[in-house]
Amino acid sequence: MKVILIILSFITLGVGLVGVILPVLPTTPFILLSLFLLSKSSPKYHNWLIETRFYKNHIESFHKNQSMTFKQKWSLCFSCWRRSYLCR
Repeated sequence: MKVILIILSFITLGVGLVGVILPVLPTTPFILLSLFLLSKSSPKYHNWLIETRFYKNHIESFHKNQSMTFKQKWSLCFSCWRRSYLCR
């Protein structure tokens, strides 16, 4: 089962990366699905994911408390807007 999840995660990662080039495919859902599948396939990948700076800054408190501060919400929205604005 782990091998299947790892293979599926790399397939969805590939489709997500193709979505960066082609405007027809959405990128974000495939990348998120890839991360989800990798974290479920192996404790090593899961530990890597929760040790990233992005996870610790933005998602860890939500995962523990089921809530986010206004500052966290604002920084997430601003970073997403800034990246989408710069990619135009």
